[in-house]
Amino acid sequence: MSSIELLKTEIKTFMKDIFELDSALHIPDTLKMMDLFEWDSLSHITLLSRIQEHYQITFSPEEMADVFSLPQIIQLIDQKLKPIPAALADSTQKPFDPQPIEALLKQHSFAEEDVLYVHSQAKKVFGLCGGTPLEMIQWLLGGECGQRTVIFPAFPFVSDTYVHYLDSHPRFHAEKTPVCTGLLPELARKLQGAERSLHPVLSECAIGPKARWLTESAHLASYPFSPNSTYSKLVELDASVFGIGVDINTNALIHMIDDEFKEYYPFNLYMKRPIEFEIEFPDGHLEKREYWVYSPEIIRRIKPRKLRPFFEKYPQILTEFELENVWFYRLKIRPFFEKLRELAKQSLCSGRLPPWYQ
Repeated sequence: MSSIELLKTEIKTFMKDIFELDSALHIPDTLKMMDLFEWDSLSHITLLSRIQEHYQITFSPEEMADVFSLPQIIQLIDQKLKPIPAALADSTQKPFDPQPIEALLKQHSFAEEDVLYVHSQAKKVFGLCGGTPLEMIQWLLGGECGQRTVIFPAFPFVSDTYVHYLDSHPRFHAEKTPVCTGLLPELARKLQGAERSLHPVLSECAIGPKARWLTESAHLASYPFSPNSTYSKLVELDASVFGIGVDINTNALIHMIDDEFKEYYPFNLYMKRPIEFEIEFPDGHLEKREYWVYSPEIIRRIKPRKLRPFFEKYPQILTEFELENVWFYRLKIRPFFEKLRELAKQSLCSGRLPPWYQ
């Protein structure tokens, strides 16, 4: 068996395990990320991490952003081990074209100084716009001369692993702790100039002129919405939220309103007691800090998608659209929060929960 065939067999085995497929034998040699539902942003990072560990090689952010097919992965690995002919490269990648998004966002043009909080599911978007994650990040920043600040949730868990993460409460390190919120945040945190907050649960990664200010103090307070928090600073800056490949149901900031009304809820917004985490700082020193974290019940119950009817008349606050089965949304945080406060007060005064919990 040639070295290429051996690599192919080994990578297919990794894919079978990570994507939870029945057999590696049925994985085509030309498999692309867009061809397989199970190959999403999170499993993509898991696959590349497994490969790096197994072969003792390292992928740069640029390399990680360019591999979206089995041939590309094999080529990249073999290039790390020994050069191979360029003919094995997958040249079918569509060039990046943000026009579908830009055209639909013309009602809310991006200013150069905007701060964007980005939720994303990259796989769906690249089927629509082509290109690579790095090109998407550069576009979000405003191009080569852009002065925009872009911030991503860089949580070390997804909803399905939240309880396990809290139970294990591992040591948190901004560079070593993996991001579990998708391909764009994982790549963004490895780029030059990126800043990742040291909050061990609600970590954020930012790039741009305001990146350090947004992230540098998030770990200092035990509650997630103190004046030091990234969320409070996003409100101060009148930032926008941009959903790429996701609809309004993916919205991490809505808990800020829950916090204001938590005493009126019939369930606990936070766990009964704070959880202690150990944080490793860039200079190597360790600190133990306690944090109040959301209860798992909140994660299960919240349904921001139910807010849609309440914002149909307010496109200047919230715009949500679908293009070729790919969802996008944009909202302005300050007026969005003002409307949520109104809805929460009306519901609670009537003996009901806010709409996003009904």
